[in-house]
Amino acid sequence: MQVPTLFDTEPIENKASRKLLSIKKQFSNDSVLIVGGYNSQITGINKKTSIEKDKLIRSIATYKSKEKKQDKSYQSSINWLNHKIGNLESRTASEILNIERKKTDDLRAILSDRNAQSKVSTETYAKDKESVLERNKRANTSYLDERSICLLYTSDAADE
Repeated sequence: MQVPTLFDTEPIENKASRKLLSIKKQFSNDSVLIVGGYNSQITGINKKTSIEKDKLIRSIATYKSKEKKQDKSYQSSINWLNHKIGNLESRTASEILNIERKKTDDLRAILSDRNAQSKVSTETYAKDKESVLERNKRANTSYLDERSICLLYTSDAADE
C-alpha cells in the first residue's frame, strides 16, 4: 500500500493570478492609449478654435478702433463676428462632446472585454483547481479504503 501523491493547487493559483494581472495590465495600457488619443484630438480642436477665435476677436477690435477714428458705427459687423464666435464655440463644444462619447464607448468596450476575459479565466482556473482537489480527494479516499481493508485483515488475522 502506497501513500497517495497529492497535487498542490498553488501552481494553478499562481497561474491564475498572473493571468488576471496580465489582463489588468492590458486594460490599463489600452485605456491609456485610448484616453491619450482622444485627448490629443480634443487638444487639437481647442487649439484650432483658439486660433480662429483670436482672429475674430482681432477683427472686432479693428472695427471698434475704426468706430472711434471714423465716427462710424460698425455694430452690425461686430455683432456678426460675435455671432461667428458663438457658433465656433458651439461647434467646438459639440465636436468635443462627440469625441468624449466615443472615448467613453471605447473605454466601456475594453472594460467589458476585460471583465469577460477575467470571468473566463477565473472560471477556467476554478475548474482546474476543483479538478485537482477532486483527484486528491479520490486518491486519499482510495488510500484510506485500502488502509482500512488492510487494518481489517490484520485485525482479523490477529484475532485467529
